[in-house]
Amino acid sequence: MRAFQLEGAEVTWPYRVYRNGVLLEQIDGVVYFDGVSCLVECKDMTIPVDALAIVKLKSQILRRPRTTIGALLCTGKISEPASSLVEMLPPPDVLLWQGEELDQALREHRLLEGMRRKLRHAVEMGFAEVKPQDRRNE
Repeated sequence: MRAFQLEGAEVTWPYRVYRNGVLLEQIDGVVYFDGVSCLVECKDMTIPVDALAIVKLKSQILRRPRTTIGALLCTGKISEPASSLVEMLPPPDVLLWQGEELDQALREHRLLEGMRRKLRHAVEMGFAEVKPQDRRNE
């Protein structure tokens, strides 16, 4: 969250959502930039992130205004089933960041630029994840 803030985004730090005294959600943070509202889920795991993280983030997005997107930031890898789920459950509203790509964006202070690029790809192509074979068309 701090990296987004340092790049000029407005952030809401981690918080919990309660309804009638019942904990409904734990949100890692929200990032606001360029008129975009983005729920952020962060994972620092040595094993690949499973599809449950995608389901959780998509369900959180469904409770919010339609213009809200999500971003899953993972220091390791995202499992193939989780990655496939992002494509199979439209709309393309969860942007994936993993491993080296995330590390490079953080080191170069280009996280927001990457978010803009990923969002543009999702809007233009209809897929949230930019696959290596798709890059030749960018």
